[in-house]
Amino acid sequence: MDNKSSYELAKWVSTRVYSIDLETRAVISNELDREFLELESNAAVLWQEILNNEYNFTPELISKNINKPLSEVSKFIEKLESLNLIKKINDKNEKPLIQVEKTNFNSSDRYTSGDYNEPTPGGTNLEAEFKLMEWCVEKGFLYASSWEMTYRCNERCIHCFNPGASHVEGDKSFRKVKELTLDKIKETLDDLKKIGVFRLLITGGEIFLRKDFFEIIEYTRKLRFSFTIFTNGTLMSRDDIDRLKDNFPQRIELTLYSHDPKIHDSITKLKGSWEKTLNTAKYIKQKGIHVILKTTVMNETVNDIQKFETFVDNLGFEYSVDFNMSPGVDGSVYAVENLLPKASNLIFQCLNETSPLYVGKLNKPNKFDPKKDVGNPVCGAGRSLMNISAEGNISPCNSLPLEVGNLNEVKMSEVWKNSSIGKKEKKINYDKNKSLNGENSEKLSSWQGVVRGVYDVCGDFERCSWCHKCPGMAYLETGSELKPSTTNCRNAAARMIAYDLLEEFKDNKNILKNFDEKKIEDKYKREVALWNPQSSILNNQDKDQRKIIQKRTKSTALDKLLEAEGLL
Repeated sequence: MDNKSSYELAKWVSTRVYSIDLETRAVISNELDREFLELESNAAVLWQEILNNEYNFTPELISKNINKPLSEVSKFIEKLESLNLIKKINDKNEKPLIQVEKTNFNSSDRYTSGDYNEPTPGGTNLEAEFKLMEWCVEKGFLYASSWEMTYRCNERCIHCFNPGASHVEGDKSFRKVKELTLDKIKETLDDLKKIGVFRLLITGGEIFLRKDFFEIIEYTRKLRFSFTIFTNGTLMSRDDIDRLKDNFPQRIELTLYSHDPKIHDSITKLKGSWEKTLNTAKYIKQKGIHVILKTTVMNETVNDIQKFETFVDNLGFEYSVDFNMSPGVDGSVYAVENLLPKASNLIFQCLNETSPLYVGKLNKPNKFDPKKDVGNPVCGAGRSLMNISAEGNISPCNSLPLEVGNLNEVKMSEVWKNSSIGKKEKKINYDKNKSLNGENSEKLSSWQGVVRGVYDVCGDFERCSWCHKCPGMAYLETGSELKPSTTNCRNAAARMIAYDLLEEFKDNKNILKNFDEKKIEDKYKREVALWNPQSSILNNQDKDQRKIIQKRTKSTALDKLLEAEGLL
């Protein structure tokens, strides 16, 4: 190769370099083809020097700066060029998109497999990314963050979990809060980069209601985050999508609740939203951006899940199906009380191989032994992932909005670096009887010490072997992250029963032929959450649940809602 040639790092490359204890690792995502790479030792050091000169470097410059033979550096740079990670300056040739094999996500598994979390799609090497995430936790780096940049939305989905959302006709919306300024967002993005954040989820509300959206995205790309966008797609023009393409998002996820336009629009309460969302998704795909169509399963759609999957698959889209119906961040349990699938429908879905609740084949059940996992965390919230709310509240996860600081008062790095993981200390013991209301980092450290074996009753029942536990869902329902969640318990119970039926009747046809719901309910009458979710909520919920959530979440949207209801 010509050692005099000048190179630059390609704009479509997302990357971070982690250096600690004389150890250096680099993570790279080529957003053209979602290729995930990890470099270690000398290769990572060389990559760091390229980053230090990302807009103009030569093999000779890099060789001189790191004191390595020019021949070795030249070979490495030649390899990087072949992988489309760097390019010669002024090279105007469009790099071809590489078609990646389509993979459909099981959303529930994101919370149980390898500390998977929403901002971490994994690209082409999920196993390697899991290991890197674990290493980052061990070394005190924060790997991922989600960011709800607005609560405002043009849709009024009946199950929305954002604080202040309306659910039925007549409900008043309290979505407007004092959102962070563009300057504060940029300052925080700089801060997140410093503590290692690589994967970033940008969501809302509806993010396209922010007029400064593209300024945020362009700065995010400049800092080389690997970022994902959640949007309903109804406000995106073709020009918007063209501009997005130039900023190389890792993926864009849009929600399509049904293959049937009428059902979708009845859920979003926005006429024509199905057509707008689908047309947007088609154009995004046409422009070569990775797009996923996802759905949250509810009583109105549960029997049509296979039709949805077939519809989306025939259009050539990846899809994600989620059975985790959540209470609202404002403590509303409307969705859990009114929208969950019926018990029998849920059990049948557990026998479907494409379902995230699938129980597995006979003698090969998809379950685990909770007793063997005692001492381990259930998810990456507050460990490999943090969240930022529309008004700047910092929390372990958007589903676990335990406020541990606000960006208008403290930086994320200050909260993180003074927490037990950020300081690279062993996890502390968690006192069940102690609320999380100390200093910012102490509150986060307290949560980081929560492991299996600490949760109330979780792990004590047969169904627990089948559970995809989410402590955030329990917190929003009951006021305590340590209690069980009605949605988690009923999903686990349905999976347990489905596998018992599989053992008894051997195959799905025989199960359907012999299915007797009354008989099954009598046999498994202890599974109250499955048969009577309203009763389960009533039994588990603290009478002051919403006030508890308001105090610990510190959401001004919730303040306004409780004020309007005369509860403050």
